[in-house]
Amino acid sequence: MSVTRRILIVDDDDAVCETLSDVLEAVGYHTVIAGDGEEAVTCIQKEDFGLVLMDLRMPRMNGVQAYREIKKRRPAVEAIMITAYATGDLVQEALRAGAREVLSKPLAMDRLLTLIAAVCP
Repeated sequence: MSVTRRILIVDDDDAVCETLSDVLEAVGYHTVIAGDGEEAVTCIQKEDFGLVLMDLRMPRMNGVQAYREIKKRRPAVEAIMITAYATGDLVQEALRAGAREVLSKPLAMDRLLTLIAAVCP
């Protein structure tokens, strides 16, 4: 499978991860799930992904911290951040770190799929 069709989903909410994985797998992407930022960094060291779909607020390592670590290891990887808290400094920090977009939960799946298709053709 092409690396561009591989997506790392990172969220501390198992239900969110499973739902996103099911939807993305149904439309032809291969997904791997990580439960937090530290696990995401470990995954990125072992496998290559075209996109990281990551929650901003997680315990131990937030999404921005994790994305910065991921970019050190895989500079070409893109990220779309998701959050239930769409305001505040963390959103701006994510965009400055290079996130392509920050989407609010609950996610509009059509918008998400359109963004993913632009990053992972």
